[in-house]
Amino acid sequence: MRYFKSMGRADRVLCLIVSGEPYSSAVPGQETEECFPQAIRYQLDSKGEISDTPAEPLAADVRPGKDGKQDALLKVISGILDIGFDRLKQREARRKKMRRIQWSFGTVRGMLLFATGYLLMADMGISLPWRDAIQRELDKREPSVMRAVPSDRDVISVAKAMHLRVSDAIHKAREESGWISQSLKQDENEILPHDLASHSQSVFALCDSKQRGVWDNNSLFASTRVPYETKPENPIPLFQETYDPPEISWKPSDSCGAFWLICMLASANHSADIVPENMKLQIREYARHTQQILEPYRTDLGGWRMFPGAEQTAPANAYSAALALLALLECRNAGLPWLDSENTRDEMLRSTALWLQKNFYEDEKAAGWRGTGENRYEVFDGLTLQV
Repeated sequence: MRYFKSMGRADRVLCLIVSGEPYSSAVPGQETEECFPQAIRYQLDSKGEISDTPAEPLAADVRPGKDGKQDALLKVISGILDIGFDRLKQREARRKKMRRIQWSFGTVRGMLLFATGYLLMADMGISLPWRDAIQRELDKREPSVMRAVPSDRDVISVAKAMHLRVSDAIHKAREESGWISQSLKQDENEILPHDLASHSQSVFALCDSKQRGVWDNNSLFASTRVPYETKPENPIPLFQETYDPPEISWKPSDSCGAFWLICMLASANHSADIVPENMKLQIREYARHTQQILEPYRTDLGGWRMFPGAEQTAPANAYSAALALLALLECRNAGLPWLDSENTRDEMLRSTALWLQKNFYEDEKAAGWRGTGENRYEVFDGLTLQV
């Protein structure tokens, strides 16, 4: 070491302290702890001999609580490269920062690639968790790239097959009296009460269809009349019991069932083979009676309420107006007036359509019509599609 320094290279001496204590030899009793040799501790004189002048060697310290391995390494490198330690440390800090940024971008890219691959596999139909939910969301927004859009012929073929299955299922739910059960599930132990809305919706769909499966005209006509017929075991028809009872009910019925009855009667009367000619006048009378029942549900501005009477606190709603619009359109299609007046029917049709137009909400996340009751502040896709 002395010879190396005598060659004028004292500034190239780099020390790394791993144990001991520098300059402890000058402290009595700690001489054995000294880690620097004498040639390091002191400068050389002009003859190349060790002098009494202390030296200040560049030393990196890896002992616990000192520089630490990283800073010690930077000190050695700064001495070798003859670059200031602070400058080298800042450069290392920048390098670490860039590495963290690169790792972050790499992680994000990896996550995006994984998510994209997962979505594509779910879109393809591979059995994965949440596959069905992902496909539903993709179908809502139509960005699917892995599933080809079925042709019109395929859609029509599947729709026809499903149509016949549903028609057969409704026929199995039909009672001998002509009533259609509220549920298509066959449960002999469960007896459900007759319901005007579900019954008339089913019959309306069948009357409006060209494919009725096992249904024949006689059974369909019987199901059309049954809400208005009296029976020995039930002298009051369910329609009258629901909307025009002999005794005033404290709980008025909602308008849904009556609107669906209008649709059912109009569609059956419009069909050429369901209602016999000698019964068409009777069907028109049923429709007129039902229209008369619906008058208290109508507002002056074209809206429709869920329950009758101007004293109702609940305002007109889009669901009732949508059903009213459907019923009025079916009456017009079948040539049925509204309370014996085609002009009244057409004016109500116009005012109902205008009311729905005015109550269309565009400032929502999904534009459309709002629900009823507690849901009157939320736009519903199903209701919007119905309108």
